[in-house]
Amino acid sequence: MNLPLNRSDVYASPPNHDLINRSKRLSVRRLLDAGAGTGSNLEAIKQLHPDAHTVAITCSSREAKALEHVAAHTITADLNQFRTLYDWQQIGLGEGQFDLILLSHVLEHLQEPDQALASISMLLAPHGLVLIALPNVCHWRTRLQIARGRFRYQDDGVLDRSHLRFFTYWTALELVQGCHGLKLIEYWPVGGGILGPLRSWLPRSVCQWLDHQATQRRPNLFGFETHLLAQRC
Repeated sequence: MNLPLNRSDVYASPPNHDLINRSKRLSVRRLLDAGAGTGSNLEAIKQLHPDAHTVAITCSSREAKALEHVAAHTITADLNQFRTLYDWQQIGLGEGQFDLILLSHVLEHLQEPDQALASISMLLAPHGLVLIALPNVCHWRTRLQIARGRFRYQDDGVLDRSHLRFFTYWTALELVQGCHGLKLIEYWPVGGGILGPLRSWLPRSVCQWLDHQATQRRPNLFGFETHLLAQRC
């Protein structure tokens, strides 16, 4: 497999505000959004760090055109192809260049996410950070679907047809913990919607409290995605 499955796709999903807001307390001067889609996350994070120099990578030429209006610099490249620092230098990127790298729903699209993560971490400045979001294939909705004998790929979501790898809450942690050169410092299960139609009858604060309690007690069941923050050692 030499070409990314989504090289001709356009990912124009809404910004992942839960993930982006985790960067509020960080000092970000140079930011890389790898697998940036059309730039919704990049636009949102620029609101928090307006002075940051932004670089975006996409494998899609159609996405690259949209990103040109968002990022200071856009690179069209396949993240599957990078292994060494020399590979990154060929597209103008160097070691220790970024304070923050954003990988929002990207690693599951790659052939070897562990190697890709180790490779891209070379671009982090000393003590630089990588902020990751990974979908949880063991979320209760997916479990129920499979229990009913249904497994169908979709255009987006956990069973996106361009996903090459699937992660649970626990294997997402293992991916980062096993990455040479990175130290996992924070992680969060993200969930919601456990009450179904009852949510419309309950105060929002109650729903949020119940969501939090559910994901903290059973993160692999109620968390539909996992957020992770890792630092370059």
